[in-house]
Amino acid sequence: MAWSWQDAQAKEKAFYDRIYRYNAGDTPSYRPFTPERCIAFAGSTVERFGCQMTDFAGKVLADIGCGPHGIISGLELFAARNGSMPQRMYGIDPLMEAYKTYEEHGVLRESAVIRLITARGEDVPLPDASCDFVFCTNALDHVEKPEPVVREARRICKAGGAVCISLHVVNPLWSWSRPVLFLVDKNHLHHFRTRTILDLVRGYFRRVTVCRRVSVAQDHPEFTFRGMLASGHKLHGAKRWISNVMLSSLYIRCDT
Repeated sequence: MAWSWQDAQAKEKAFYDRIYRYNAGDTPSYRPFTPERCIAFAGSTVERFGCQMTDFAGKVLADIGCGPHGIISGLELFAARNGSMPQRMYGIDPLMEAYKTYEEHGVLRESAVIRLITARGEDVPLPDASCDFVFCTNALDHVEKPEPVVREARRICKAGGAVCISLHVVNPLWSWSRPVLFLVDKNHLHHFRTRTILDLVRGYFRRVTVCRRVSVAQDHPEFTFRGMLASGHKLHGAKRWISNVMLSSLYIRCDT
């Protein structure tokens, strides 16, 4: 369990250390990303927001809470193959210095297009209206204060741009469990209902669209009941199956 944002961040770093430093992820979807997996991850993510990979040619993007690969590494790899390179992409994460030590494993690295920034989502060091697209994927429920992150994403997004947010939400049948979920979910500080997150973002954007809702197991097949039975670590397998039952991944596009 995580009792504070600092504690949750320490657990997040330990999680990625196991994968990228020690190659000790215990399921296939928790393994270091290859270039092809980076491209596939970026493609499936932007598609869930109603975008295509070629939509970002010449654009400026920010990825808040990007983790060790984010969508921007896949976008760069894809664009290098077909000539649709964005103008600039910013990867922003408070654990960025740790992620940089994973460079030998093919994770995020700076380039002519990508700039990596160590910063919290509540205080993004980019100018107002400097980005065409702002992504925050599987990060808003990890931050200390979600509303300032939404406010910062809106601040750095140009008029006519889009802020794309994905996060886990508690399925309606399990809403009663939200106050105690932190006891078993050690990395997420917040467990939103769909209505709660929509009410939050609607206060900052002219139009908010729910683009997609997918099961956790769609991205992590090991989270199914069959995956639980096949797991070599039955407690972890059970927690993953319960997560698949209780949570969904919600994809929201917020137009400025």
